[in-house]
Order: sequence, then C-alpha cells, then structure tokens
Amino acid sequence: GRIDDVASFGLRYGRDVMGEKGFYWNIEYVMQFGNVDNAGTSAKDEDASGDAIEGWFGYNFNRGQNDHKVYVRYSAISGDDPNSSDWEGFIFVAGDIHDRLGKGDWFAASTWLGAYPSMGVDAWSIGYNGFFNERHEFGVAYWDYTTEDSTNLVNDDIGTAFDLWYGFNY
Repeated sequence: GRIDDVASFGLRYGRDVMGEKGFYWNIEYVMQFGNVDNAGTSAKDEDASGDAIEGWFGYNFNRGQNDHKVYVRYSAISGDDPNSSDWEGFIFVAGDIHDRLGKGDWFAASTWLGAYPSMGVDAWSIGYNGFFNERHEFGVAYWDYTTEDSTNLVNDDIGTAFDLWYGFNY
C-alpha cells in the first residue's frame, strides 16, 4: 500500500464583518510537498505536489442584532495526472473539516478522491446565511460540482446540490 511522507503549507487571508455592514472575504491555499512512497506496489515513488484552494466573497447586511450574508464561493482540490511523474492529488492528512464542498456531504472529499484519485474536484456555490438574535442561524446554498480532470468519465460534470440548514446556539 501507499505510505505518505507529506508536509502541507498553507496561507489564509480574510476579513469578517459580523455586526456591521460591508464586504467580507476569505481565501485559503494549501500546497503539499514530500514523498509518496508506493511501498509494496510496482509503482515508483513520487514527489507530492497536490494543492487545494477555497475562496469566499460576499456582503453582510447588518440589521441590529441580525446579520444577513450573501456570497459566492469557489473550492478546488487537485487530482493526480497519471501522465505526470509527480503525485498531484491532494492528500487529506487530517480529514476534511472545512465544509469545503458543502454541508450536504454528498461525497466526502477524502473518500471521493480516494476512489477516483486522478480527478480532483472544482466546486462553485452561491448562497445566503442569516444569523438572528445571536441564537438562530439559517442558510441556503446552491452548489455546482465538476471534476478537474475528466479522463475517466464521459464529461467533467459531477452534479449540483442544494444545502439548507438551521442551527440553534444554546
């Protein structure tokens, strides 16, 4: 099986505006380097070069104790190119807890990429998130998913999804 000796290095830049009107954003990028050791297989060892990016841009309409956020969002997780001598697929070293591909979790990114490591995922979203009286949260988002590389499929379209959620803060 594969043994991964991979390090991740990331950057984040963001601005939040809870409690006031204005634009907000968040951009996160992580790249990987190290060695993917294909021990016990006929495949040769590969240099790791996967990456992932997540970006948000939106506007907060603050009304007293309530915040109403609208946004667009993009997430991408690299896949492996079988024609490259490097391992370009992003390796999840600690699971995926960032809600990178939506709240619906139609497919866990690590499971999806583990089953189809050469494809990667690109996802676009547009949504609304409302916070009411510091106790209630409501949101809705539309997601569109494609693969980074469609060599294993007829086309690169994975599908679409809607997220709908409610949260209560005790």
